[in-house]
Amino acid sequence: MFDISEEKIDILLLIPCFNEEENIENILEHLRYVKQNLQKRSEFNLEILIINDGSTDRTMQILEKNNQDSIFIILNYKENKGYGYSLINGFKYAKEMKFSWIISFDMDGQHEPKYLYKFIELILENPPEQIISGSRYKISDLFWQNPWKDRFLVNAIITGILNTVGLSITDAFCGLKAYECNAINDLELKINGYEIPIEIWIKSMKKGYK
Repeated sequence: MFDISEEKIDILLLIPCFNEEENIENILEHLRYVKQNLQKRSEFNLEILIINDGSTDRTMQILEKNNQDSIFIILNYKENKGYGYSLINGFKYAKEMKFSWIISFDMDGQHEPKYLYKFIELILENPPEQIISGSRYKISDLFWQNPWKDRFLVNAIITGILNTVGLSITDAFCGLKAYECNAINDLELKINGYEIPIEIWIKSMKKGYK
């Protein structure tokens, strides 16, 4: 893995979004603060890639308004391609640009941005895991603005099924995860929709990832 005493770690924060005009401005403000605060650190570089997945509301206009200084990298799809499609292309971008780790984050207000600090610290500890997952059910304020209570039952059922085949997770669909870049690209993911976490977990298990 990485020897952080000799080498900077390049981390990409990957954020797909679709029709998030109600949430995005507040979250962008917090993300700006996080990046500016972390620029003081010398052991890693952090870039933020936001993928607008064909939003039909004012999401793209708000992104442009809040990116006059180009603090964010923005990729805009003219048509909606799907959550999985955005993640897969973000993973490929990270590999092409030689990032070491990717942190995925949802723009719909589910996650408290302060937990990005924790994920970065875990990465800097040179972890043996290829995937580090958050859980909205173990840490209550990972449910930040919009807890998606209507999906709780489906998530619980699928999480339970995945655990019966050898995994040990509490929140299969939590969007806040860290991925070792080469490892996640080696999975050769195909699913373009919201079901992509299931594909990630199953293929990771088959690969023997921790």
